[in-house]
Amino acid sequence: MKRAPGEQIDNVENVESAASMLEELAGMRKLHALQVSLAAQVDMRVALQDITALACTFARTECGCVQLVDEHSNDMELRVYRGHDERSPFVQQFLKDGFQATCDAVRRERRQLVIEDIETFTPLKGTPDYEAALCSGIRAAQFTPLFNRAGALLGLLSTQFTMPYRPAEHELRLLELLAWTAADYVERNRAQAALRTSEARLALVLDQIPIGVGLFDTQSRFTYRNSQLSDQLTDRIPSRDGVRAAEWQGIDQQGNPVPPQQFPGARALRGEDTTAPIDFRHLDGTAECWLRVTAVALRDGSRVTGGLTVVQDVTGQRRVQADWAC
Repeated sequence: MKRAPGEQIDNVENVESAASMLEELAGMRKLHALQVSLAAQVDMRVALQDITALACTFARTECGCVQLVDEHSNDMELRVYRGHDERSPFVQQFLKDGFQATCDAVRRERRQLVIEDIETFTPLKGTPDYEAALCSGIRAAQFTPLFNRAGALLGLLSTQFTMPYRPAEHELRLLELLAWTAADYVERNRAQAALRTSEARLALVLDQIPIGVGLFDTQSRFTYRNSQLSDQLTDRIPSRDGVRAAEWQGIDQQGNPVPPQQFPGARALRGEDTTAPIDFRHLDGTAECWLRVTAVALRDGSRVTGGLTVVQDVTGQRRVQADWAC
């Protein structure tokens, strides 16, 4: 039976819609696979290259790039690009001023920008971006902003085309989801880098002080020891050191012996107040030293997550006290 023209159009649209849904579903699977790989990726450049490659897949093009906002200057910097010759006017313009005219447009609009035909896109006409794009054979582009959860702009994920073109709506949605993934990765990577820098600075400071400082977990293992403490203790707090526990004799400030379960570290892990110091007589063969130890619990809300200990060598002080007693 012959179908009416309107019915034929509806059927074509239904087929196209179904195809778009299947493509979007396949794209979501690829996006999920990328998210899994990014969870273990510590190299920012490699991660951005993988993100750019998937953006090109979604947009059906060979050309794409990622720009990030410099944390200090607030300028857009080209970090990775794909499908472009490094000597092309397009890349050189990116490296020179970050395609400033286009970036400014995205900053103002705070949304995805699709340029279907660069030659007719009025905001770019007469700008260095316009000339660089056309000289490199680029006729269309899309720019998707990378926003963090606070709404701050972290960068741009863009793809370029060699003919006037507009990606399909489901492709643009996938690019927006990819941009969110990229933003999460960038922010997490920067936070981890800042934490490592902060930890390195703290470790440098703690290594200079003349007392031992350490952090231990709920299993009594030290997760951090400064150089002074590394010379004084093993990798476990004395009360849980099954190998060398007998070498430690705890004495409170009244001169009474302290059992291992009342050592500062053990009490800290129980969440008890352990600000009163305990002096330890440490016997290692024929050598003897005295260490003054305090410890406090580290908490996450009401839950004890570990402890912090401070250890001071008081051998000289103890010897003077012993001489006076004589």
